[in-house]
Amino acid sequence: MQDAINLAKESSILSTISPEMDIDKATETLVSTMNAYKIDADNVRDEISSKINQIGNNFPIDNNGIAEILKRSSAAMAAANNTLDENIALGVAGRLIARICRNTYIVYI
Repeated sequence: MQDAINLAKESSILSTISPEMDIDKATETLVSTMNAYKIDADNVRDEISSKINQIGNNFPIDNNGIAEILKRSSAAMAAANNTLDENIALGVAGRLIARICRNTYIVYI
């Protein structure tokens, strides 16, 4: 029961600090990432939410984009023995490369 309370609290915090992210998406992201990387509900803020927020604040990708990366890829990346940090880094790098290529293509047309 305490895990459910902690998860609800952390989902609320993540959705509050993330523009355009509702509580359902925050919960889905946290649960899928927790399950994939075997993270306890007590450690969600330090292990997941703070990483999402730190990258979202320092790179040209928002928390919603990082959450989508984690929601879609955590199970596969964990099964391939990639860490959560590696998963986030690879996803963000892929998004940035795609953005650069798209912008370069537009400039040269």
